[in-house]
Amino acid sequence: MPIRRILLGYDGSESARRAAEVAGELARALGAAVTVLEVGQAIIPTGQGVLPAIEEEPHRALAEEGRRLVAERGAAAEAAFRWGDPASEIVAASRELGADLIVVGHGRKRRLQAFVLGSVAQAIVERAACPVLVAR
Repeated sequence: MPIRRILLGYDGSESARRAAEVAGELARALGAAVTVLEVGQAIIPTGQGVLPAIEEEPHRALAEEGRRLVAERGAAAEAAFRWGDPASEIVAASRELGADLIVVGHGRKRRLQAFVLGSVAQAIVERAACPVLVAR
């Protein structure tokens, strides 16, 4: 199966940076294009409930940071941003783009946190219609 379109889920974390490097190297070697997607959660939990997140610019800046990391590896890349649940939006975007591969980082949560909160990478692996590479 040829890989022509890679979707990179990017959040600015250390593992996301490693994922961007991997995606860039793979894309350059395979002649694939990369879409770097940063997903902003539409609500921010607080001690008194939740607040709507309305600032897009920090999220767009993160997507652009990821695009630059990929481009530094010699691969064609574009930046994108969406609001929503990260796993759901990454899976949906991969289908819409016809991605052949999803690349994401793996956060280093403590076991209890990962059990209670779940893992974005794990949710993507379980739902994706294409292969998923999880960079550590």
